[in-house]
Amino acid sequence: MMKKIIYMASLLLAVTLWSCSDDEGEKYAYNPTITITSSNLEFTSGGGESVLTFSSTAGNAVSATLDADWCRVTALAGNSATIEVDENTAYESRNARLVLSNGVDEVEVAVMQEGFYLYYDVSTMNKLIGNEASDWHVDFSSPIDDVTFKISSYATNWLSAQSDEGGFTIHCKENTTGKPRWAEVLVQSNGVTLTYTVTQLDMDDLTSVFIFQDTEQNVNQYMEKIPVTEEDGNYMFDFSSVLGMPITLTARYASSTGNFTISGEQVVGQANGMNLINACIGDDGSIYYGGSMDLVLNRLSGGNIAYTLQDNGSLNGVTVAYFAFLYSTSSSLNGVDLDMGVMLFAEWQLAHESLFE
Repeated sequence: MMKKIIYMASLLLAVTLWSCSDDEGEKYAYNPTITITSSNLEFTSGGGESVLTFSSTAGNAVSATLDADWCRVTALAGNSATIEVDENTAYESRNARLVLSNGVDEVEVAVMQEGFYLYYDVSTMNKLIGNEASDWHVDFSSPIDDVTFKISSYATNWLSAQSDEGGFTIHCKENTTGKPRWAEVLVQSNGVTLTYTVTQLDMDDLTSVFIFQDTEQNVNQYMEKIPVTEEDGNYMFDFSSVLGMPITLTARYASSTGNFTISGEQVVGQANGMNLINACIGDDGSIYYGGSMDLVLNRLSGGNIAYTLQDNGSLNGVTVAYFAFLYSTSSSLNGVDLDMGVMLFAEWQLAHESLFE
């Protein structure tokens, strides 16, 4: 009767079968005539080949069979068998059974393959760089070789990507246009698409911007020029032409995100012998001491860039709807004239003048 020995994965099991005699208490060992001496049949989803070795003492030819069509024995000679496994493009892992037989005994080994996956770092999918030419290496891994790159159609003259060891590199040419720009790199493998964003922006591009209200880019609705200056790392936005008052807001720039933060309760100008103070007005209509709003980098169609004034969560549980600029006899919101009606609303946008050409 043929005996069967089962091996799981790549673990090499030394199997010895024992039987006992009740009469004499003696132990008789059965030594199988076929054993696995080495195997590594655990595959990534990319597939590949692996060689299994065995020992057979029965003197008969050894056969090898598999019970799945995604793997096969490509060579069987001497004491070795070569196993080839196809790519697994499904997300689920899968198993197959390899059976080696010499007509006396047979042994089973599990062939295991992982499902499809991509290795990548979410925190590296957005890159903000200056106008100089640069190369950006991205750590990335796909278990299959079918990896393609697609660049935004309007950026193929300055942006490219290619695979390299450990991932891929995005190449950015120098930005000599005098305006900020951005584009996407779509990385595709096995029907999965990852989107990487590259933004080229220098503060020199923002010496002046234009303000407009319409989030649909109907810029004819409202447009004024806003001069921007820099001093000691702070950026001053002069809204005088928009608001009809001598008002300059100071903003902090975050180089990691490209966003600006404008704090409330700044002395932003003077009029009628009094200070002008910007106050955060909540969506409940109340004036709040402190608080802030952000000028958030907003990537528009066609590679254009604007900054949108948005609430940033600085007031717990309250959304800042707009800045109001109030008269004060001091450098704070104490003693303000609440009848002052000049306002700067959230969702207004600032953009480089090239957007309006």
